[in-house]
Formats: sequence, structure tokens, C-alpha cells
Amino acid sequence: VNNAEVREAVSSAINVKALDLALYGSAAAPADTLFPKSSPLYNDVQLHKYNAKLAQSLFNKLAAAGTPVSFTFTVFTGSENVGEAIQTQLSAYKNVAVKIAVVDWSQTGRILGGHDFDMALEATNFSDPDPAMFNAFYGTAPRNGPGIADKKLDAALTLGRSSTSVAERVKAYTTVSERIAALYP
Repeated sequence: VNNAEVREAVSSAINVKALDLALYGSAAAPADTLFPKSSPLYNDVQLHKYNAKLAQSLFNKLAAAGTPVSFTFTVFTGSENVGEAIQTQLSAYKNVAVKIAVVDWSQTGRILGGHDFDMALEATNFSDPDPAMFNAFYGTAPRNGPGIADKKLDAALTLGRSSTSVAERVKAYTTVSERIAALYP
């Protein structure tokens, strides 16, 4: 969804702990931050904040402005339960409607690369954040699935990948964390 306020509303509406309980019986360890505490690049910026009241307020505001939130959540084969759990959570709110589209994994490149989705499930896995984070979030990177273009994020990603100083990398990836948290990709 190419609207930061809609992305904030949807993100705020999702209770990750409830998803963990519903999907994994609380056995998963959802990531709260970009890096674990054991990483030399750790920072305490929270990437996700569940806030049902804020979410409903934003959904109401968007509806009152004539743009009620309605979108299709694209999930790939094998992740249907995640899509359904998120759809169920969002169904508890007024002024938001979510449909699920289950798509074969062979279509991920076309869909994510072409930004042919309203909302999609995508992950970025890495030991060191470069090149994965750069490829996933740099504004003009071909693998930037979310399609987010943000000058501050781009500058921080560039500094993080080019710096040889751990202190500079921590600073850069703290900014990356802050921008991701603010942009709700």
C-alpha cells in the first residue's frame, strides 16, 4: 500500500504476540529489533509497535476522508495461515477490509520486483546486513520489494555498507532501524 498512514494503521493493528500464539503456540521468537542483543550492531529501536487504539483511530480518519482501507494481502503458497491470521486480526477493526490472494512461490520475483501487490509477506535474512539490507530497502535497488524510497534510509544504508568502523556502522544501522520503523514497509 503506497500510503504511509495506511501502512501505519495496518502495522499498528497487528498484534505479533497474538500471531505467535495462534500460529506457533508462542514457540517463535518474533524480532523486536533489527539486530539481536548479541550483535555488535544492536540498537534498541523497536521496529513494530502494536497499538489497537491508534490503528482504529487511523482507520476511522482515513474512512472519514473518503479513503476507507481496503486491500489484498498477497501471501505465497505455504504461508496461507499467516495471511488468514492477519486477516482475522484486521477483521476486528472497523473501516478496513482485507482479501487474501494466495500465489505460487514461482511468482515472487514478478510480484515483489514489479511491486504488483497491495500488501505482501516478505522477509530479509542476513548475518551481516550488507548486502541484504541494501538490496531489500535501498530506493532504486532491484530487489526493493516494499518499493520504499527514502533519502535518509538510502544514506544510512550506503554508510552502513561502506564504513569499516563498528561505531559508524552502529550509527548507520540505528538510522536504518529508525527509518524502517517510521516508514512501515
